[in-house]
Amino acid sequence: MTRHVLDRTSQVRDVYRSLINSGRTYAAFRDEDIEFVQKLSGRGPILDPMSGYGRTAEFCDQLGVPSYSVEINPPQFLWQLLVQRSNTTFFSAFLELIQRTRRRWPRPHTVAVASDTFFSAECSQFITRLLALLVALSESFDDIPFSGHRPYAPLAVLIPFLGRLMCASPGNVSAHIRRGGTCVFSGWQEDFVTYLTCLLTRIQHRHQVSDIGPESQELVLGDARTINLGRRRFKAMLTSPPYPNQRDFRAILRPENEFIQQLVLAGQLPMSFSQPDSIGSVKVKGKAPAIPHSTVARNFLKRIVGLRKAKRATYDDDVYYLPYFQNYFSDLERAYSNIQKYAARDFSGYIIVVNNTHRGVVIPVADFIRDIWQTMGYHAEVARTIELSHVGAKNPRARGIRASHTEYVIHVCRRKH
Repeated sequence: MTRHVLDRTSQVRDVYRSLINSGRTYAAFRDEDIEFVQKLSGRGPILDPMSGYGRTAEFCDQLGVPSYSVEINPPQFLWQLLVQRSNTTFFSAFLELIQRTRRRWPRPHTVAVASDTFFSAECSQFITRLLALLVALSESFDDIPFSGHRPYAPLAVLIPFLGRLMCASPGNVSAHIRRGGTCVFSGWQEDFVTYLTCLLTRIQHRHQVSDIGPESQELVLGDARTINLGRRRFKAMLTSPPYPNQRDFRAILRPENEFIQQLVLAGQLPMSFSQPDSIGSVKVKGKAPAIPHSTVARNFLKRIVGLRKAKRATYDDDVYYLPYFQNYFSDLERAYSNIQKYAARDFSGYIIVVNNTHRGVVIPVADFIRDIWQTMGYHAEVARTIELSHVGAKNPRARGIRASHTEYVIHVCRRKH
């Protein structure tokens, strides 16, 4: 199969361009991590309660292992729906039909528009018209099975292309963008054709290697802190939580989430898409910080309080960083406490995490996760450590401990194997 890739001239946002071109993006599992799926194979569906863009499910697909993915962030959930193996036939036919009906694509009423918002009135009207067309076209495939709620399919196709149809400017971190800018409608059709072509090859390429039944990859939109999985019990888990980098993973996709919320408010999507703040949310203003129970987390917080620092740094810690860390640790405690209720007696799982630093102090996420699971009565040990290069720093000139990233793989189980 000929592979098509998106370049920067497509104006598709970097996060989606990377997903379409390589299947990976910010803070994703590395290819080598597929070894943990191999270790867990034969234990039934592998649970990923914080599944992001679906790397665990992709690994499982490659090896013919069933998976069960939970994701709280609607755009990431929709991306997983888009590339889910069980939906390959549907989306292949759908994307080809969209390209064949180019004459029906909406025409913009202006060449370009500038705005201090992501979606000016012109942008919103145009995107709404395009979505309405995709909804109409999707109804042509009622005879093709679809895993999930079929009305989500048009939105799953549109969301990665939103960056081409909105007003935004680059942020101070490559994964983020700022609200406001110029949207040039001229030439959007050619960019849409390129996007659809590349997306089609990504979908079809991903699902050429597995012999597993497509129904074995399950996906739900939900919050690991509160989700009810009923009577389900899992013998295996592979997951990676948000890292404590003081950047909200949900905020990376802020414009996409804003558009989704517009649809929710208009009654075009169920309220389940109005998700609470994500784990590791940077929102602390007006929120009472939660207090973590873990001794490891509490000792870290005490150390930060006791650091000698300038008046401004003390203010920043008191107002933002300390509440952020308190909420981060507490959210992970809630998530793992809830998820472990669905662990079978012979449960075995791997949690992959990278520690970060704050004011020269290592944020002990790996030790914290071990502490959580051990407190809940599980055996938890570091199965592997790898020194990684510094990726995604605001300051690329970071040196020393600030540039040191270590990946930890933590094995948790009911009993030591």
